Amino acid sequence: MSVMGWLAGRGGAEVQSKGSPFDSFWQWFLSAEQRLREAHASGGTREIEAAVGEIGDRLNQVHPELCFEYGRADDGVFELILSAGGIRSLFPAVAALKQAAPEVPGWRIVAFRPRKTSCARVQLGEAVLEPDGLWYRLMPDSDQADLDLFVAELTPETLEGLGGAAFLMLDAVLGEYDVATRIGAIDFDVLPEDPASLDLKPIAALRADFDALFPQTRQ
Repeated sequence: MSVMGWLAGRGGAEVQSKGSPFDSFWQWFLSAEQRLREAHASGGTREIEAAVGEIGDRLNQVHPELCFEYGRADDGVFELILSAGGIRSLFPAVAALKQAAPEVPGWRIVAFRPRKTSCARVQLGEAVLEPDGLWYRLMPDSDQADLDLFVAELTPETLEGLGGAAFLMLDAVLGEYDVATRIGAIDFDVLPEDPASLDLKPIAALRADFDALFPQTRQ
């Protein structure tokens, strides 16, 4: 569905209160939304990259670490997904930006990366992670659960790329909000040759295990 702006910007600015930065973003978006749809529909790499860059530049004025995805969903509606990149301190900025959003015909504005219908291959830069290359151990602890992730071909050199891809796959399975609020410590290790013999489970099974522990949390 989506074209991802994994990092709209970088920096450590404080979260803005609702007001000018939020309103300015949506005023721009209303003026640009047709062009953004046309860029995505064109399928042209240059046009899509320009659209992603423009959205990122505008989000950077709200907060320099907000992330986003945009594109056409399976039901044909264009989506702009606003994300904190898993950083809990940015959740208020995402929520406030979504709250300030106007109705935009033909678009659906979503706060936080939602669960996906299926667990799919993730590519982040040069790092490629297949669903069968990510297994887990879930360890409940009060109102959260710690998580050990076992990643195929994990090395100190590939940790940054494959770790980032694993977080994106985790968000796809559970949704960004639940990952940030219900998952505690996350540790990474190399995927063993026979993970099932060590009572590990493939990442596709995590949703059912998580929902059994936390049946009331969804985003």
